[in-house]
Amino acid sequence: MRFIMTNTNGTNKDRRSEPRFMTNGSGHVTALGVPTYGKYAAIIVDVSRSGLQLDVETPLPTGIEVKVEFDDLVIVGEILNQRSGDLGHYRIGVKIREVVRSHEARGLLALAQATDIAPAELPIFMA
Repeated sequence: MRFIMTNTNGTNKDRRSEPRFMTNGSGHVTALGVPTYGKYAAIIVDVSRSGLQLDVETPLPTGIEVKVEFDDLVIVGEILNQRSGDLGHYRIGVKIREVVRSHEARGLLALAQATDIAPAELPIFMA
């Protein structure tokens, strides 16, 4: 994945409290706890310390929790905003709540199974 620092308004000043880094990574986003939504392909448009912007083909409602998987990362967060994008795609803004490496996520699942904790009690495994 490649990162390029930018602001979104074309000036040297950005009203955001954190810099955004443009990227073109791809992955998947899964709605958590909302059975009517599933797992969808996503392009990671930009990333900051507290959030990321995704490009998806299916609109997802604001306020729901999602799991974003790309490279070796699993990110859990909340959709804060959504807007129509280009060619029938949607841009969704996700506030990051938790980030773990994929191998750590697998380790947490093994721990949950060994201790009889239901995987649904671990937010990164809810689907």
